[in-house]
Amino acid sequence: MSLSDLTDLLTGATGGLDQLCSTLISQFAPASAQGDIAILAARIGYTA
Repeated sequence: MSLSDLTDLLTGATGGLDQLCSTLISQFAPASAQGDIAILAARIGYTA
């Protein structure tokens, strides 16, 4: 996946941060990944 793919994924995100993190993990981490993966995500300027 490229930076462009990441940008498209983040731009099209409509769910909460939990959903965003789950989507990032499923798209970028191989199914057989061993160990921990950390994602720091923040929504700036978001009003519900």
